[in-house]
Amino acid sequence: MEGMNYYLNSEMLFRSYLDCANLNPDNSRAERIIRAFSTVRMNSLFAGCPDGAHALATMETIIQTANLWDLDLYGYVTYLLKEMAKIRSLSANSVDYSRFLPWNLPPDLRKQMDVHSISIKNKPE
Repeated sequence: MEGMNYYLNSEMLFRSYLDCANLNPDNSRAERIIRAFSTVRMNSLFAGCPDGAHALATMETIIQTANLWDLDLYGYVTYLLKEMAKIRSLSANSVDYSRFLPWNLPPDLRKQMDVHSISIKNKPE
């Protein structure tokens, strides 16, 4: 009965949704991304210590961000490692790490890695 009441109260929204051909109820891309995170969550149980789990989560976040932006993962991680080697002597609080995110990369590097925006194309599993 609760489901029917929900439908009746939201009938106009459902009809609008069904009338729009551009809307797709498929969420498989989101499910593929979540599956990768759940695997990392299981692996983090074996990280050895809280700092190891934090490092593992950070690494996975970087990798998934690169995948979402369809970056060359090898080139992106190589760039990050070179940059981290330059700033490793600085205190963590003095570094703005957001400048290493794909949307904040220098223009020449964005062009080299073909960064335009988040990809919505379907990737093979």
